[in-house]
Amino acid sequence: MRLPCAVYSHDGREILGSYSDEDVYLFDAQADVYDKDNPKEGYTHRYSGHRNSATVKGVSFFGPNSEYIVSGSDCSFIYIWEKKSEAIVQWMQGDSGGVVNCIETHPRAPVLATSGLDKDVKIWIPMSGEDPDYSGLEAVVRENSVSILRSPLFNDFLPSLYTAWRGDDRGDELPRYVAQEFHQNVCTAF
Repeated sequence: MRLPCAVYSHDGREILGSYSDEDVYLFDAQADVYDKDNPKEGYTHRYSGHRNSATVKGVSFFGPNSEYIVSGSDCSFIYIWEKKSEAIVQWMQGDSGGVVNCIETHPRAPVLATSGLDKDVKIWIPMSGEDPDYSGLEAVVRENSVSILRSPLFNDFLPSLYTAWRGDDRGDELPRYVAQEFHQNVCTAF
């Protein structure tokens, strides 16, 4: 299991980790990594519902006191969990290309920047006075929980990408990494 993204909370007391093909975990930065008396094996909270298997997903704290957890997903949605309850309190379609990779939160204002495969950086500002629409959330969360082997990115995109990297004359060598042009698909911190 890889840990492609880890961030500190606003006060440095907590660390948020997004594991590949796993959930998002919250750790107490002042405690030991493993506590034999803690049945949660070192983490204090676990946030589920998103999908993190095809590419690296950003994760971040949100709110002036790190009250919320934010992550992208392979399913094109942005997930926001309430930190203490682990409940999904908001989800938004964040990418028309299918994956939300980068998440950056403003340190003081309620502003969120995201980007993914659709080559756009989106700026999110809470403006609605209405409750979030959770219709469809249960079905998406259920689909996100299925095996990686059923993922369209895993079955179609990644094998094709590996084959292209490998080339016909390279046999079974590892792929060579070359410079990539991102065409405005960037996400920067404020």
